[in-house]
Amino acid sequence: MIYHRCKRIRDSSIPSLRFAANDAKGIVQAFKAQEGRRYASVKSLVIADGADREPTSDNIRDGMDFLRGAGPNDVMVLFLSGHGGTDDQGSFFFMPTNMTFNQNGAPQRSRIIPNSELQDVLRFPGQKLVFIDSCFSGGLQGKQMGSVDNEALINSLKDDSPVVFTSSSKTERSWEHEPARMGLFTHVLLEGLSGKADANKDGKITIQELGDYVKRTVPGMRDGQNPYYLAPPGYRDFVIAEIK
Repeated sequence: MIYHRCKRIRDSSIPSLRFAANDAKGIVQAFKAQEGRRYASVKSLVIADGADREPTSDNIRDGMDFLRGAGPNDVMVLFLSGHGGTDDQGSFFFMPTNMTFNQNGAPQRSRIIPNSELQDVLRFPGQKLVFIDSCFSGGLQGKQMGSVDNEALINSLKDDSPVVFTSSSKTERSWEHEPARMGLFTHVLLEGLSGKADANKDGKITIQELGDYVKRTVPGMRDGQNPYYLAPPGYRDFVIAEIK
C-alpha cells in the first residue's frame, strides 16, 4: 500500500493544507491495526511532508514501483490526498510539492503526476481501492489549469477495475476538519473503519458499508461536500476491515 499526502506546494500561488501528514498517518494506522486480523500482513509506504520520503514528483513515481509488487491475492490501497487540477485536455493530475508552472502558466509536465500514470499502476488482477482527497477545486488566475471534476476522474479509472472513493462530487471543495486535525473525508473514513460503518453489526466492514457511511456522514458535517464512490462492473462486495 502507498499513501501520498501533499501539504505545501512550493509555488506560493497554491494554498497550503494544514493537516496533511496526519491523514496519511491515520490511514496507515487503520490498516496496520488489521494486521493479523483481516490481513496476514500489511506493507505500507508513506510519502508525505515530514516522512522519510517527501512528496516530490520523483519520490511519488518511485513509490508507484512499490505498488507494482502487489500480487493477485492482495488488496492494494492507493491513498492520494492533496491538490489536484486538470490540464488543457481535461485530464486529472496530482500536484507534488515540487510542482512548477511554465512561463505560459501551464503545469510543467515532469513535475505533475498525470491520470495516465495512476491508470498504469492500477493494471493488475488483485482487489484495488483508491481514495482521493483532492483539496483544490478551482483554477488559479494566470495558470493554465482547470478545476477537478471528481466524478469524471472516477469514470476515467473504472476500466482498471478499482473501487474509487473521492472526497467530494463534481467540483465541490473538500474541507479540513479542525477538531480532528485531519481532512474531513479522511476523518470520516477512519471513523467508518473503526466500526461506525458496521451497519449490520456483524463485526465486519465491507466496502459498501464504508461507502454508504462516508456518503451519509460527510454532508451532515459539512454542507456542500458530498463524497462519491464507484465500484467497477462485476464487482462483488468484500470485507475491508474487522472489528474486535
